[in-house]
Formats: sequence, C-alpha cells, structure tokens
Amino acid sequence: MNGEWIPARRCFLGFGGNEVRSALAEKLGVKLHKNKHILTDPRTKMTNIKHIWAAGDVTVHSEQTAIAMGDGIQAAIWIHKSLISNVLEN
Repeated sequence: MNGEWIPARRCFLGFGGNEVRSALAEKLGVKLHKNKHILTDPRTKMTNIKHIWAAGDVTVHSEQTAIAMGDGIQAAIWIHKSLISNVLEN
C-alpha cells in the first residue's frame, strides 16, 4: 500500500480487513460460526431461518470480490425461485 505500480495482465480484487457484521442476523436467530460468520446452505445461501439469505464476506470471509459476487448471484437465484414459488402457491 505504498503506491508502488505492479504491472499485471490479470488479478483478483479483494479488500482485506473487513469487519464481520452479523449482529442483525444473530438477533434474528440465524446460526453463526464461532468466528461470527453466518452459516448458510452451500447451494442456496439460505440461513437456518426460512427466507433469510446471506452471501459474501459475512459468510466465508474470503475477502475476494469475485467470490462475494458469485455468492450474491447464487443467493439471488434462490431468492427469485422462492418468490416465484410463493406467487404460484397463492
């Protein structure tokens, strides 16, 4: 972080030192790891509470932007499926 220029053709973007902000999830009854990260279903990203999803550094804390984006997209797919199935049921 000294302003040095490092030439590269490709990179992984990440932001280190992020604080895990899971206090709201904990208040809602969402299960957390010992390190305060939110536990989710690896496929759907849903927590133990129905219709509460989590993605990104609050879950795995990889501090990798691409991983957080992928988790968010994966959660969005399952949120969409949940909304569609609720509409079809009613």
